[in-house]
Amino acid sequence: MYSKQRIFYLSLIFSILFTLGVEFSQDTSVAEAQVATALVFPFSPDQTWKYSGGPHPDSGGYVPKKPSVVFSSLDFLAPTSAGTVAEKCINTSRSKAAPVRSKAAIISPFQMDGRVVSRSTAQSNPWVIIEAGGIRIRMNHVAPSTMVGVGTLKRGGIIGNPSTCGDSDAPHIHFVLLDGNNNPREIAGSTISGYLVGTATMSYATGCLIQIYSSICPSPFGANWNPDIKPGEVRISNPSVQIKSIFPGANVTVSFTYTNVGHYPVSVESIGMAARRGSDWTGSNWDFKYQTTYLNPGQSATYSDKKYFLLGIYFMEPVVKFPGKAWGGVQLEKGGFFHYPFRI
Repeated sequence: MYSKQRIFYLSLIFSILFTLGVEFSQDTSVAEAQVATALVFPFSPDQTWKYSGGPHPDSGGYVPKKPSVVFSSLDFLAPTSAGTVAEKCINTSRSKAAPVRSKAAIISPFQMDGRVVSRSTAQSNPWVIIEAGGIRIRMNHVAPSTMVGVGTLKRGGIIGNPSTCGDSDAPHIHFVLLDGNNNPREIAGSTISGYLVGTATMSYATGCLIQIYSSICPSPFGANWNPDIKPGEVRISNPSVQIKSIFPGANVTVSFTYTNVGHYPVSVESIGMAARRGSDWTGSNWDFKYQTTYLNPGQSATYSDKKYFLLGIYFMEPVVKFPGKAWGGVQLEKGGFFHYPFRI
């Protein structure tokens, strides 16, 4: 049985937390401490954010890595192209600039439904803790006016908007890996959108996101030099045309390379060659293989096919059409035709 004095102190603690804007889920299950796998970047795959801070302590600070210091956190900077609006909160950074929030949305980083465990709308340090599949994440600097409420969090659900509330010079996400007791834990070894979070030797400026075909590494020269996290994008290169015969029909072998130059995997769904004869630009002969090819970031594939054309001058256009698919099945609506014209 609780004594009256103990009940009084417990009530006092919860009253203080409520006053600070802290909310809790009624589900009190504890997440297992494990490496976070199969996470996705916490923003829409059709936007270009920045990897603005490699692994670093939850409390910040430029410090070298040592066993006693936990590097639990990453920073992601919202795109300036998204625009900002005023936010009612407190900016505690050295700039003391008027607080704003980005119009870009923060998306659930889980590939399954989860839950919002708890949150705080405190104007000087707003945060939200989310969980799915035994993985628990805290995000700081989420604008209080847009923050998702405690309860169910759908896959791909919106968590809120990044802001300059708290110690923040620009709208960004402070992304922290937690254990089941909400203590920060090492984020190195986790995977995000297919990238392995590498080990850092110095906070913020080291610790690449590593992928077999490409990596994204923070800059030691500050935020303006930090790399973009680009949407999936396919580019055409190395077009080749070989004419094998000219009569009675042109036996032509065509090929080209297509590469994912972004940071999300894409699904190329239509691959083919377009031909237009002479100056006749009123119609096209679209010839696709209709095959699906998955390209990881930095990965390339080659298209090669044999075509038969009548005598004449043809303009050949290799075509790649893709509504790409990001990790977690998120549809990357970056579809379109990519042309690289050449002549036979």
